[in-house]
Amino acid sequence: MAGIMLDYSACWEVGELKAIQFPAVLRELIQLALVDCVLCLQCTACNKEVKSFLEENKMAERFKIQLGTAYPGPDVYHLPCSKEVFEKLAHFAELFTIPEICDHLHICQSGDVRLEWFDISSRSLYISKKVPEEYVKLLCKRLGCVYTDGSIPGWKS
Repeated sequence: MAGIMLDYSACWEVGELKAIQFPAVLRELIQLALVDCVLCLQCTACNKEVKSFLEENKMAERFKIQLGTAYPGPDVYHLPCSKEVFEKLAHFAELFTIPEICDHLHICQSGDVRLEWFDISSRSLYISKKVPEEYVKLLCKRLGCVYTDGSIPGWKS
């Protein structure tokens, strides 16, 4: 199923994130939650407790996200970008493996992808250049990682 995705012609790539940093990353991402932001999670092997939380807190779907997994088709949850949601997910990340929480994570604003992280445990995180570079610098400083220009020249969605 086609859906919105990050504009890879203008993005930052945040690399060198380790699975052990997942709870810290979730806690830092609340800083990216802008007005009218939605957190979108794609899950294929969710823990029961996590799934229950996602079901209880999901919002009506306002747009379609490009799926990161074709088979098995993931469950997709649209959640408010709130401190409470990110804190609860970070708590789960301290208890469960990444695939038990989600496979792919997106933060969207007004139907536009601001952050995209496919295959969380093995790939870089990408942030739209519509997000101020100062935020990206601060995120990387706090997490002890690096960022580079992740743009792909000529890329079109």
